[in-house]
Amino acid sequence: MGTQSQSVSQGGKSDQAGRAVRAAVGIDIGGTGIKGAPVDLGAGTLMAERYRLDTPHPAEPGAVAEAVGEVARHFDWSGPVGVTFPGVIVDGGLAPVLINDADAAGLAEVTHGAGRERNGVALMLTFGTGIRSALFLDGRLLPNTELGHLEIRGKDAEHLEVPPPTVATGTRRGG
Repeated sequence: MGTQSQSVSQGGKSDQAGRAVRAAVGIDIGGTGIKGAPVDLGAGTLMAERYRLDTPHPAEPGAVAEAVGEVARHFDWSGPVGVTFPGVIVDGGLAPVLINDADAAGLAEVTHGAGRERNGVALMLTFGTGIRSALFLDGRLLPNTELGHLEIRGKDAEHLEVPPPTVATGTRRGG
């Protein structure tokens, strides 16, 4: 993506019906990329094109935090920011609300998508650098139900190596 900053109105914005728009920049920290965009929280829609940076390697906290800040600065943003993280989130008693990336995607789906106003069990799967999942019962999130963190033969299932596909080659014989 380009490096030109994109300014998005944060306050005083109205939709076509004249209602005030609540907005935040959503930022997703992933294994290969950190991406974000301003989101209309009422409609669940992006307010500008998504901006993406490669995840720093090594992905040390300071470097990742700087990349997250760069995504927010790209939109000239000083309002609320939501950040998702690819792993189990344990409440450390801090003021920020932290949420697992798949749980956040699932909440968006049950709020604005196919899971809206549905009862029963719903499972949201996300596929990226790893396999992520969010589980819901009657629209309520059961947090940190990461299928990618199952153990198989004593190893984290997300990190098991899958052999690459093989292609059989041979010579064709005339008949």
